[in-house]
Amino acid sequence: MTTPRPGDGGTWLVRPQPGLAQRLDTFDGIAFLGVDFGTSTTVVSLVVRDESGRSIAVRPLVISQPSQHGGVVRDEIVSTVLAFRNDTLLFGRDAYNLRSRLTEGRNCFSSFKMGLGLDLGPEYGATALPAGRVPGVTIERPADAAREFFKLLTAAVHDELKQLGLTRGARFAFSVPAAFQANQRRDLLAAIRGCGIEVDENCLIDEPNAAFLSYVHEAARAPDGQDLLVRAKAGKISVLVYDLGAGTCDVSVLDFSVSGERVTSRNRAISKFTALGGDDIDREIARRILVDQLRQADGSKVELTALDIEEKVVPALAPAAEKLKVTISKMMADRSVGRLDEVRRLPDLIFETQSVPPFKLRGAVVGIETPTLSLHQFIDILDPFCGPRSGADDSRHLVGPVHDVLDKAALDPGEVDAVLFIGGSAQNPLIRAAVMDAFPPEVREVVPRNLRALVSQGAAIHSLGLHGFGFDFIAPITSEAISVVTRGGVLETLIPASTPVPTDAPFVIELSIPEDGQRQLDVPICSGGRDRIVGIVSVKPVGTSGFARGDAVAVTGRLSKEKLLDISVAVAGRTARAEILNPLSNAATSPAELAMLRERQRFNESMLRNSGRPEASVVLAYSKAAAKAGEHELAADLLVALERITPGSDHATNICYHYSMAGRGRVSHEWAAIAHRRKPTALTAHNLACGERDAATKERLLREALDRDPDYTSSAAMLAKMIEGRSPGEARQLHEGIVAVLAPEMHSRDTDLHELRRLRDAARATGQDMIADQASGEIERREREVATHNAVFDEGNLAEGRGDGRLLGREY
Repeated sequence: MTTPRPGDGGTWLVRPQPGLAQRLDTFDGIAFLGVDFGTSTTVVSLVVRDESGRSIAVRPLVISQPSQHGGVVRDEIVSTVLAFRNDTLLFGRDAYNLRSRLTEGRNCFSSFKMGLGLDLGPEYGATALPAGRVPGVTIERPADAAREFFKLLTAAVHDELKQLGLTRGARFAFSVPAAFQANQRRDLLAAIRGCGIEVDENCLIDEPNAAFLSYVHEAARAPDGQDLLVRAKAGKISVLVYDLGAGTCDVSVLDFSVSGERVTSRNRAISKFTALGGDDIDREIARRILVDQLRQADGSKVELTALDIEEKVVPALAPAAEKLKVTISKMMADRSVGRLDEVRRLPDLIFETQSVPPFKLRGAVVGIETPTLSLHQFIDILDPFCGPRSGADDSRHLVGPVHDVLDKAALDPGEVDAVLFIGGSAQNPLIRAAVMDAFPPEVREVVPRNLRALVSQGAAIHSLGLHGFGFDFIAPITSEAISVVTRGGVLETLIPASTPVPTDAPFVIELSIPEDGQRQLDVPICSGGRDRIVGIVSVKPVGTSGFARGDAVAVTGRLSKEKLLDISVAVAGRTARAEILNPLSNAATSPAELAMLRERQRFNESMLRNSGRPEASVVLAYSKAAAKAGEHELAADLLVALERITPGSDHATNICYHYSMAGRGRVSHEWAAIAHRRKPTALTAHNLACGERDAATKERLLREALDRDPDYTSSAAMLAKMIEGRSPGEARQLHEGIVAVLAPEMHSRDTDLHELRRLRDAARATGQDMIADQASGEIERREREVATHNAVFDEGNLAEGRGDGRLLGREY
């Protein structure tokens, strides 16, 4: 009998080996555990001996979770929720049950997994658990919530292990979304270490990989699973793993084969990071259906701002929305209804769930006595997620990641042997049907018996392989290509998509300096596309003459286990180096968006310092930054809040403007009326006219604006358009007045693009073609200037590519 060695090829995964029982004897008393830390639920699984004693089995661990009424509830499913009540921090099922009665971000914390990797300061500005409030407990950020959750979870796990007689220590592995990047993985590892567990990046396994390991292990022991192994012994098979949880949608393609004494598996491609899951469906139900059901005790409704809805109302209604979703999904599964068109033919049944307990909202107390959702309402909400793909909002479609991963793997759908579904949200038959529609009928659909436990069971197998046998089954890979932007908008690939991580050897590409005298070399590094710049490495020449045309530029890149990108650029004897924390960034971020995030951090810090009441200057700065980033509704909501916390302040005109820019016409008009009532000016009269439907009233307000300021060209242009049919002479006089006011200021920096367009149109209306052409030229110059100003690098500082990259363009 031989003892399995670290390099035994992992054959023990699919069949018992001689000497395996002997090796397992040495592990007696040691717990090999896998933790599936999910957005909404967490499961811990444990490796045990099977009934024969000669091989392994994996089962979920039942965890004791504290009850709000004292005592414990025991379940293998642990809600990833914290609740602070009666000076006690609860986790798990009862913490979840308390969500609707508590305030998210104050005394209830959920979905904090999705906040890992982005430090915006104390994001929970109104937290009931700031530093020093409760000894040993601080929750100001999502990473803090993750750490405190792990403290409570692992304490319960150790208690359970003690009851099982496993006292020689615990060895952990944790699953993560496949597209989680360096910053997110680092935050997760820090949270785990914060509760006393020694882990490194090798202890992390991508969720689809963990599910695949568990599935292979189960297939080897189930009669109906032998077909998979027979096909794997005959040759390589490809399995697509579709993992849809509460917060993420991960799709991977893995190749698998069994040859002699070796099991071979490798990650072939993974989808880009998609922060899309069951929580998004819950929030849509809350926004589109349940918000309208909110009532005060007397049955009246409350006017809500977008900020109210997103930060207070939707979190309070999400638990009820989830229960309604689960109830309807179960009904469809019980009736074997799996397609949208089939469901639409069913009667429009009404489903109910428990009441949403009353909660406070800006001085009012609101709740829902009986939340309801009809079957056809639910289908309408699901349609953008799993109905026909229109392309208009494909980012929300749950089949998008499938096409993304097939493209990366260079696979036709018919070359996939099986689709393995995992994650709680994949229990919805409509979602599975939408995914399977992307494949021909012969592709096998695999739905495990326990969708929620599969990932944790695979993580436990990884723990045994890693800590017991020193064997890592499936190496992680990159989800996107990492490229360099060169002259002419050409992308030169540095590290291809689907590269195993860590990289065994550095990747090197050769570029060149395109012209003599170049004073600086910029090497922009992007992930997936040019709009996702993750870093720029800059090199300046020695001396003042600049680089010489043809100077060789060597760009070298390598990735660490945790996907940290190390870049070096060498040219003309100079070398610059940078470590990029998040090379496979999850989303494009413009300079304006980054500025908004910085102001949001200041806002959060101010909230925490002042017990939930931010300083007025910080709120104003956050509003301005949001407006520059195009988040006009947020900008308006912040100004509304600023008026509440600063009595006597007047931001009505700006509130009117931002709501108008956000498409909120009715509320914009309401604020225009407030502004005009407070302090009537030409501007307030004009704004009020913009939202007025009655033509006579609109005209009266525009004339009032011009009476107050004859040079107010916005009102003049609008009034001219209204009356040109019945009073062409007066309309011409108004256009001539616009030209007279704006033409002398055409090149002034104080004249904006709106005014220049107004000048151009007025000049054309009065036959002043030269002025119209000059205004058009100035408009084009300003637009080019804006585009250049918003660029994150200077085209003139780039290197010349090799000519075999991808030309960047845009389709219209």
